[in-house]
Amino acid sequence: MRLLIASAYDPINQMHGQGVIIRNTLVAAADLGLQLSIGLSLFRDGARANTQREVEGRVLNVEHSQLAAELSRGSMIRSLFRFPLTRVEKEYLRHTATIASRYDALLWFGSPYDPVTHHIAKAVRCPVVYHATDSVMLHEERRVGHGAYVRRAIAACMEEMALERGGFAASIYVGAADVAHVKQLITKENRAKIIYLPNGVNVDIFYPRTNKNSRRPTILFAGSMCYAPNIQAAIRLVREILPLLRSQPMVRIVGHSPTPKVIELADSTKGRVVVTGRVDDISIEYGNADLLVAPIEMGAGIQNKVLEALASGVPVVTSPLVAAGMSGEIPGVYVCRTLHEYAKIIDHLLSSERLRQDSGAAGRAHIKKCLTWKKRTLQLIELLGAILQKPLPKAEK
Repeated sequence: MRLLIASAYDPINQMHGQGVIIRNTLVAAADLGLQLSIGLSLFRDGARANTQREVEGRVLNVEHSQLAAELSRGSMIRSLFRFPLTRVEKEYLRHTATIASRYDALLWFGSPYDPVTHHIAKAVRCPVVYHATDSVMLHEERRVGHGAYVRRAIAACMEEMALERGGFAASIYVGAADVAHVKQLITKENRAKIIYLPNGVNVDIFYPRTNKNSRRPTILFAGSMCYAPNIQAAIRLVREILPLLRSQPMVRIVGHSPTPKVIELADSTKGRVVVTGRVDDISIEYGNADLLVAPIEMGAGIQNKVLEALASGVPVVTSPLVAAGMSGEIPGVYVCRTLHEYAKIIDHLLSSERLRQDSGAAGRAHIKKCLTWKKRTLQLIELLGAILQKPLPKAEK
């Protein structure tokens, strides 16, 4: 099987969720020894780097790299009103169509706000699977504040257009709630094309560590700290939940690009909160934590931080919104609906090392069984095989 990945996100760039998925899919496919040929056609942000990429020591030959501006509000408006494509967008589609003629299928990582998303399946001859990842409509449904109604209406219109008129053989979402939400938006005949395929986690990088650096209980919050849902959750953790705790844990907020509001959290808590910014090895932070607490009330998709914590043997205390991104109950995940529930469960877990160990072990066992990148990559290839009516590529002996 020959698979072309077309994307705005370079697998070298780990600052965006789709780039993370592409990188780990490429690595997992190589580690599995699948008889699978993968090409990469980059656009917009992803096209800014050199055309040769190295991922985990493996050099990828990029078939096409088209420089273009970042996705802007102007691009979104052109998508919404179905205005003509720009010269650069047309050129990208022409080049990608030429490359795709040598491949069995194309996997497009894009956004319904991008005009290219609405034209790419019509531009190429092979089947196109749209890796939507998160539902933009669900993301806006959960947003509050002035102008939220207008944003929700635009997001719903854009997502419906992509799914109903895009011509995709299938569309992939990583969150269970996202799948349920978009299926309500589209016609019955297209619902079967919506696929739930959660992200994976590398259990060789994220694993339990028995030697903690500090005896003081430590709560971790991790993520991109310039992203609004993470900023809101970190503030909620420090300002509203931490004062309710009987225990006196340290809180470590770890992630790149912390905003001034996040940095202020450390300045106002007399040493109980540390804001690290970007760290070289996030797995060490999970290894030194007793709990991951993620009181997230905005956003869509699935939270990688939850998967990474569970793979590290660390219990997770989180919101119903985060839990809804995963299918069914997950061992090691504690769901809280009020601030007092957060405080009660956190104190209970911090008071019992045995409970934390048992919960963490159950969570890691579930991750190893169901949510590794290798398993996800096999599921992706099986999906493509079903669309192409071809068997799964065999692993090399």
